[in-house]
Amino acid sequence: KAQIDLIVKDKNGNDLTIEAMNPAHMIYQCCVDRSWGRGMPRSYIDDTAFRKVADTLFDEKFGLCLGWKRQDTLDSFVQTILDHIGGVMYVDKSTGKMTLKLIRQDYIRENLPIFDMDSGLLSIEESSVSAGAETVNEVVVNWHDPISNQDSAVREQNLAGIQTSGATFSKTNDYPGIPTPELAGRVAKRDLIYSTLPLRQFLIYCDRRAWKIQPGDVLRLQDPTRGQIDIAVRVGIVNDGTLLDGKIKIAAIEDVFTMPLNATA
Repeated sequence: KAQIDLIVKDKNGNDLTIEAMNPAHMIYQCCVDRSWGRGMPRSYIDDTAFRKVADTLFDEKFGLCLGWKRQDTLDSFVQTILDHIGGVMYVDKSTGKMTLKLIRQDYIRENLPIFDMDSGLLSIEESSVSAGAETVNEVVVNWHDPISNQDSAVREQNLAGIQTSGATFSKTNDYPGIPTPELAGRVAKRDLIYSTLPLRQFLIYCDRRAWKIQPGDVLRLQDPTRGQIDIAVRVGIVNDGTLLDGKIKIAAIEDVFTMPLNATA
């Protein structure tokens, strides 16, 4: 499933096929290719995780047309792919292998691990809401049509947000690997949700019971000192600290998939 065929219409209404690449395969090649990639042994890659992501992207018809330009670093190229698909890559703490994960609504809230004062949570030193007077209510996604070799754009708006603010606060995201207006529209809706909702941000300290927590994980955070809080958060950066202090520092944000979308895009 390295190739994903995307069907588009030409100006006469005829079907055209774009042979796009599966982003998981692109990242895998960046990791293992010995001539231009990182040259990692294949045994260093979590093959199961990469295959799972590849299958999901294939089912989503999330193919990209994007080449690596050598004036850009390989790390930057891989991050660009991750930004397109909404994914994270890291070394798994349990296996020591390079792992790939998608940020998706692929969990049951009741089954998430709970961290409270009795199960590993030490403190929450920072908590905020990522919203202000000028909350983004419009997202523009720039994409590239490989058939016409032309750059184009799609726009998604939170109409209720625009009405409430009395103005349009727009954000533009560049995704040069997106090859179709349909996929660009889906990504624009995704980014609009991320930008619109007032998601709470947390800086969390846990004891060593949180050692398995990794980027992209979702956990339930409970803290009775903060109004009986019970919230699902998505992990961003994890700092394992040192053996002497035993604290694990986690930067997390309220998971967007647990928040209702109050306005129709």
